[in-house]
Amino acid sequence: MFAGTKTTSKSEIMILDARPKINAFGNKFKGGGSEDASNYETVDTSCELEFEGLENIKVVRDSYDALLGICHNPQKYDSEKYYELIGGTKWLLHISKILKASCRVVECL
Repeated sequence: MFAGTKTTSKSEIMILDARPKINAFGNKFKGGGSEDASNYETVDTSCELEFEGLENIKVVRDSYDALLGICHNPQKYDSEKYYELIGGTKWLLHISKILKASCRVVECL
């Protein structure tokens, strides 16, 4: 054993909630919410809840549809406006967050 290392025999459970944290808290007022990590904790097990910040499927789908609409008619826009419109769909932001959350799942596994 090296100095400064800490060993533990506790198992760890990680709950990854895809939603933004604020959405989960907003759902509490509607009678919903999110998992309670304390429900999974025992003497031998710790549990952590982490929010990944992904928008709901409707928001992502609308973003994708907006991107397709722009990409199917590129001649309609000058090049500066074209890239501005693509950025405005937030599609790349959604994809970035989805990939980041996917990497987090792999890390946990």
